[in-house]
Amino acid sequence: MNRYFNKKHLKRFRNDFEFLFKTIKGSNGELILQLRDKYFNIYYRGNSLAKITFNSNDNYEISIHEKFATEKIFSSQGSFYHVRNSNNAYRKFIVERKYLRRFLAKQNIDRLRRNIEKVNYGEEITVEQMLITDNMNRDDLFIIDRQVSEPGYRGKLDLLALKRISGNRYHFLILEVKLGKNKELKGDVGEQLRGYVDHIQNNFGVWKQSYELCYEQLKQTRIFDKPSHPNIIIEGEVQELVVVVGYSQMASAYIEELKENHKGIQVKQFKYHI
Repeated sequence: MNRYFNKKHLKRFRNDFEFLFKTIKGSNGELILQLRDKYFNIYYRGNSLAKITFNSNDNYEISIHEKFATEKIFSSQGSFYHVRNSNNAYRKFIVERKYLRRFLAKQNIDRLRRNIEKVNYGEEITVEQMLITDNMNRDDLFIIDRQVSEPGYRGKLDLLALKRISGNRYHFLILEVKLGKNKELKGDVGEQLRGYVDHIQNNFGVWKQSYELCYEQLKQTRIFDKPSHPNIIIEGEVQELVVVVGYSQMASAYIEELKENHKGIQVKQFKYHI
């Protein structure tokens, strides 16, 4: 569970990608940056627009899905090139530090965004993106990660938030997003959440350190203004919330059954009533 960079990679991250931070900040939440261990992702509409990995010799490997990275966007001329990996659907570009600004220019990112918009993507993933975008720049709650998994654990959290206790003290809040027609609402989602909560509590020290550092390093990019704290303290409580969207007639019956099977579970339902 590493969601932060070591000192060497953090220095490169801050120095080499300042131009990119400005692009992401200017997207008003449509572009999301997520830290990992030796790489970071830029997400757009729930899709990884680019995965950027630190290489040892001051260049970078940038992986982009072949559906998005068309030949019209990126040329192989100059000092960067791409290698198509035959084992999956991603193209890997090796980019020298001095060409990063050209390769990840706003016009190229905009072209990737348009290509992503042409591809179908899941309704629940779209809702996740809207939740991230519409809950930015709050002091009381901050969505710090999405699609969270780690080696040795089979589960994958939809969204991980930090909810303020007071001052710069926060606790974890797991958000599981379901469409109202999803039959998992009857009970499976309750089991999922219980498993996530138990896993985080059993490994709390690792998760606490990882996301305290993650927050601090993200804050240094100046992508978001709030929360305003330069660093935070994560305390031991872990809460969960099921977010249910749309299909309200089916959803209401499923939610009633969920609450009957899992006493005390918290649910927030969004309806498209006019």
